[in-house]
Amino acid sequence: MIDSHFINNAICVVSSHNMSSEKQFRYPTEYGAPRPNGATFTATGAGACLLTDEVSDIRVECATLGKIIDYEQNDPNDMGRCMAPSVIDTLVRHLDDTGRNVDYYDLILTGDLGKYGVEIVKDYMKSNHNVELNNYNDCGVMLYDLDIQKEVKAGGSGPACSALVVYSYIYSLLKSKKIKRVLVMATGALFSPILLYQKENINSICHAISLEVV
Repeated sequence: MIDSHFINNAICVVSSHNMSSEKQFRYPTEYGAPRPNGATFTATGAGACLLTDEVSDIRVECATLGKIIDYEQNDPNDMGRCMAPSVIDTLVRHLDDTGRNVDYYDLILTGDLGKYGVEIVKDYMKSNHNVELNNYNDCGVMLYDLDIQKEVKAGGSGPACSALVVYSYIYSLLKSKKIKRVLVMATGALFSPILLYQKENINSICHAISLEVV
C-alpha cells in the first residue's frame, strides 16, 4: 500500500503469549504433561515497527508473498515439521523470482520453526536443490539459549518471535552495517482448537521480505 502511494505511513504490531496459546492448542498447562522434544515454547512478547515512504537507513527492498501449503501434518507439538514446507516453497520462489542465490544475503531468517524445523529446511534444500544454507538461522532458536533453557525444548514459537529478534538484535546489526542484507521469512501455522479436535491437517504459510541497508 505504501509502494502504491495509497498511504504514507503504517505501524505494524504483533504479539503472542505463552499461556493463551499453550492452553488452546496443546495440553492444558495445569495437566503437567511432559512435552516432546520437537515441541516449541510460545514466546510472550510484542513488537512494532514503523513503515514509511520517507528515505531511511534500512529499506524493505522486495517481498515474496507466501502460499498456503498443506503437507498433511497435524501434530500441534511439532510445528517445525508443519511449517517447514511453506518456508521451502517461498524460499525457492523468491530465489527464482529475483534470480539470486542464497549467498546474496548476509543472513536468512525464519520465524519460529525451532531447531528441528531448521534441519528439515536445510536437508531438503541441500538434497533437492543442491543449496547449502550456511547463512540461515531461526528467530525461535535465537530467542532462547537452548543449552540452558531446557524447558523451551526445540525453541520459541508464536508470531512475536520474528519481531522480538528482528526489531532488536538484527536491526542493530543492520544499523551498524555489520550486515547489509537480510531475508526475513515470517512463518505461520493456520489452525484453531476446533480444527485440531477434528484431526484436520495444519496448513502453513510463509511470507518473505528483503531488508537492505541503504
